[in-house]
Amino acid sequence: MSNAYRERAAECFRLARRVSDPRQRALLQEMARAWLRLHDQAEKNARADVTYETPPPQHSTPQLPQQQQQRLEPEE
Repeated sequence: MSNAYRERAAECFRLARRVSDPRQRALLQEMARAWLRLHDQAEKNARADVTYETPPPQHSTPQLPQQQQQRLEPEE
């Protein structure tokens, strides 16, 4: 997957060299750098030895706000 990011970055750089408009060139170069950042992050993720799992739902009774939990005692 990360190789696809590098290929897209290379394509953006190729296109940037072809366009004459400086704004388009800058945009394509920024897009290429974004693809390279994605590549770097994908490489880091591939080396990480962590698996994230969604925790099971907790079935507990909802807590009432503390104000509602307190009982009003009769005044003397």
